[in-house]
Amino acid sequence: MSLIHVARHGQTVGIFNEEDLREEINQQRLYAEDLIWKQGMIDWRPLHEMTQEWGWDVLTLKTMKNDSPLPPLLVPLPWEELGTRNFFSAFFNTLRAVLFSPKITFSRLDTKGGFIAPLLFYVLTASTIFTATLLMLLPQVLKNPSTFSPQLATLSQKSIIIGFVGLLVLAPFIFIAGVFLSSSIAHLSLKILGVARRPFRATLRIVCYSFGSTACFQLIPFVGSILGAVWGLVLYSIGLKEVYTLSKWRTFFVILLSIAFYLVLVMLVAFIFAAFYTGGAMPPAAPAPPSP
Repeated sequence: MSLIHVARHGQTVGIFNEEDLREEINQQRLYAEDLIWKQGMIDWRPLHEMTQEWGWDVLTLKTMKNDSPLPPLLVPLPWEELGTRNFFSAFFNTLRAVLFSPKITFSRLDTKGGFIAPLLFYVLTASTIFTATLLMLLPQVLKNPSTFSPQLATLSQKSIIIGFVGLLVLAPFIFIAGVFLSSSIAHLSLKILGVARRPFRATLRIVCYSFGSTACFQLIPFVGSILGAVWGLVLYSIGLKEVYTLSKWRTFFVILLSIAFYLVLVMLVAFIFAAFYTGGAMPPAAPAPPSP
């Protein structure tokens, strides 16, 4: 049997082999409600369930007192345990957990975790899908560039390829900037409504895992973008509701306020660009009238 990880309320209790785990149970150091995971398992499961499944004759497994308040079970996502899990297993199990069990996943999300893991998850999924999309478009653009843009028709194939490579290089940095902007707007909305009970990193983690998981929808022809945006918004609202313990109406107003901020930002950027280009295209001043 592979090494067995034991966690309690989001904190690692230890990593044991089978013999040591039996000894911990016999010494009554573990609880029936403790969560365990080992290689091959999709998600964490209670210790008492697994001992029954393994057929262990356990008589000394104690339970937690029901009359004492317990902190929430904060369980790290598989992606955040890359040091002990297979890369592809951690990625796809995290994807499955967020997409198909968002309520449970976000209710157990460790909001005090770092920035690196969720950012890497988001940038990896978004950049991979973006790269796949560009590679599918590239042959069509090279074959008939005028279909996509009259400006492309004036460029050589080498210039088009260089432009595509440049986009691929810049994409991760654009995605990082975008996710920080989105998280900042969301957290500002939470603060304005007085419900920001968690630090900024909690909001960023919700945004990264919600929209990073739905990035794969972009590969679905015709409806992929719409489906990804809608389901990403659903996951995002569930994440806000569970992590910040919000009512449905407060969650709705947070999202509504965030959308309002986005619209103002888009209008401001459009106004700046319009002013810039209009200013560049203004006709020269009319000559002064001749003196009498």
